[in-house]
This record gives sequence, structure tokens and C-alpha cells, in this order.
Amino acid sequence: MVNIGANDLLFLFLSFGGKAAVMTYKYKLDASIDVTALERAVKSAVEAFPLYGLMPVIDKDGHIMMQQDQDPLPVYPDDGEVACLGSSETNGYLFRVTYIDDQITITVSHALGDGRGIMNFTVTLLYHYLVNTGHDIDPQGMIYTQEDIGDPAVTESMIDKLEKVDVSEPFEKKAVLEPFFAPEEKIYMGTPDTKRFIISWDHSVFKAKIKSEGATPVVFMHDLIAGAMYEYYDLKDETISACVPVDLRDKLGSRAQTNFTVNVDIPIDKELLQLPVNERYRRLKEDLDEKAGIDRIAASFEGLKPFLDMVSSLSVNDMDKLGQTSDIVHTSKPDRSYLLTNFGLLKLPEDIKRYVSDADVCLTDLESTPVYMMLTYGNKGMLLIGQNYEESGLAEKISHKLKAAGIDNKLEDKGLIRQDDVDISKFKHI
Repeated sequence: MVNIGANDLLFLFLSFGGKAAVMTYKYKLDASIDVTALERAVKSAVEAFPLYGLMPVIDKDGHIMMQQDQDPLPVYPDDGEVACLGSSETNGYLFRVTYIDDQITITVSHALGDGRGIMNFTVTLLYHYLVNTGHDIDPQGMIYTQEDIGDPAVTESMIDKLEKVDVSEPFEKKAVLEPFFAPEEKIYMGTPDTKRFIISWDHSVFKAKIKSEGATPVVFMHDLIAGAMYEYYDLKDETISACVPVDLRDKLGSRAQTNFTVNVDIPIDKELLQLPVNERYRRLKEDLDEKAGIDRIAASFEGLKPFLDMVSSLSVNDMDKLGQTSDIVHTSKPDRSYLLTNFGLLKLPEDIKRYVSDADVCLTDLESTPVYMMLTYGNKGMLLIGQNYEESGLAEKISHKLKAAGIDNKLEDKGLIRQDDVDISKFKHI
């Protein structure tokens, strides 16, 4: 029996009675999928990622634990239907793999890892699939192996690592009070639907643009999206706050497969938007660099310790606390305007790139705010948009402002989608 840390466990508790945080990776290959080779590839990938071979169970006291899953791995033809991860629908696993024609889709609960960790799992799976179908692939050090399953470093806790950081001075945390978010009447509250758009561009043009402006991809896009919101919603004096995930692996010297990302809030107000663009970029970059500092992040987690201790001891039988946690996520006003994450370059070994013609990533948000994910594959840069309302006007405004900035782009309306979900009420009781 394995007791996962509070940072990962929290994602399971937040799924009670509502939409869960899951990530979906889609890879389009150059040939139809060989099912037998795919099943063997999933087995090999799971052997290198210890948490993926576990299933969540609820003990007699109502605590969520993880135990080794002995059932067949969750590999299915893609029939267009969604499934509940961690339930009997996926043989208890918190991920599943589907296939159709020449496409492989891998959907994973956020409880097993963050974007980088899950991406590493998908790349390892792709490597084994291509090897199983007769291709000679140089992994270039990007693939996890079966030897990793015995390495405690791959499942180490971010919280444990942060507790060892020496915080030399206290930091004042300034919360953004009531940041702007889309009017409630436009929101699909409590529904599983996500409206998707993809804005794509020539990455070399985008890269040259932000370099000439002295910006970073996140700073540039946050400034642009905030400006688009001000124009589209005709705002007068509102604060636009982006929640930006920060990967701590390099800062903490870790190769963990688990969640090693924290979120920081970067606000933009009317006063900032009225400054010259280069000054805006400078201030936003300074704000992000300061809040992403490891001392500051470690200090902020010290204040969260009582909450994390509560999560670790939480029982599904404790409906009051559990309901309160769910209500905070699903019914209260969001504490951000949107989530903005830069996945950067989708890193694949060169030999794998030859067989993957396209890639896509989708993240279901826990809140009623849009999700903007920046992703680059080859020379194709993308802004992957997920939102819980139908209107296309804001996406169109963002596309227009990108063109005005000299970045020609293509806007695609992908319609409404539904991703796999997680619901702890469907976990096995022991």
C-alpha cells in the first residue's frame, strides 16, 4: 500500500462531485496503429513510471491510498466516449490510452504528475511503441527505463524538498483582490464541456518578435491576452491576473515524475497597461522572476503546511470538509482571470519526430476560468485555449492582436469537447 503525498492527493479530493484536472496528449503518427505493439509499449512505459501501475482505493477509515493494480492495462479503441479514471471503467488506473486510425491519445489524472511529468510518460510510451513496430530509435537520454522504478528520486515529494530550503527572510504575500473573470452568465457551471480553440503560428517569427521586444513567451502572451480582455469586455479599471505554473525540478535538482509545479499569480492592471510596451514587459518579467524564486516559493509553502496536513488526514467520510473543498473549487469566484502555462518545445528524440506528424495537448481546468497553453512542435507554435463558455470573441480578439503585433496566425474553432474525468466516489473500497 502506498500513501501518496498531499500535493498529489489534493487533485483526487478536488475531483469529488465535479470536473477533475486531467491532461490529454494526442500524437498523430505516419501509419495506422498496431494494437499489439501499443499494448506492449504501455506495459513498458508503466514499468518505468511507478505511480502509473497503481490504483486508488479507499480504506475502511475513508482514506485514499494507492495499491498495485493487477488488472489489464487500460488500452482501448477510441469510441468517442469518455471514462472515469481510477474507476472500473479503466480497471482502476488513473490513466488510459486510446487509439484510432493513426492516432494515439493518452489521458492522465493530474494526481500522477504535472505537464512535464506526464509528457515524459507519453514520450517513453511513444519510444517503446516505435521500437515494437520495428523502428531503430536513439532515445537521446529522454526516455525513462525500468531501472527507474527502483529509484526513489522519481517519486520524491516536492513538499519534502521545499521544506529543506533555507528561507533567509520572510516574504509578504500580496493577494490579488477579486481579479476580473468572464461574466457568470456565460459560464457552463458544473458541466463537463470545454470549448476549444487553437491559434497557431510560425514559431521562428514568434521567437524573433519576443527577442526583439526583450520579452519572454509568458510575459508577451500575458500582456497580449490581458490587453485583449480589456478591449473585448470594455473594461475600465480591472485587474487581470494570470496563474502561471512554475516547474521547480531544475531549482530543486530533481528528476521526479510527480507533481513538481507551483502556481504564481501575475497581475496586470490599468496603470500597467498604459505604460510603453517595453516597460510593461520589464515589470512583468521582474514580477514573475521574483515570485518564481525558490526562497519565496518555499516561504509560501510554510504557510500552507496546516492545509496540506489537513489534506493528508482527510477522509472521504468527512463530508463537511470534503464538500467545502469541492465548493471552493466549483462554486466560489475564481481567484484568477485565467491560467497561462508555457509547455515550450515538445521535446521528442529526433528519431521519434520523423514518425510524429502532429501533436496536441488539452488540460481540463478545475475552475470556470480559461486555460491558455503555449506549445511548440517543430516550427509550429500554438496557443491552445480551453474555456467554459461558448463565445469565440475573445479568441478572435487575441488572434487579431497577434496579427497586429506582426505574428500572422490561424485560428481554429475545435468546438465542444469532453475529457475523461476522475470521481473518488467511484474508487474501489477495501
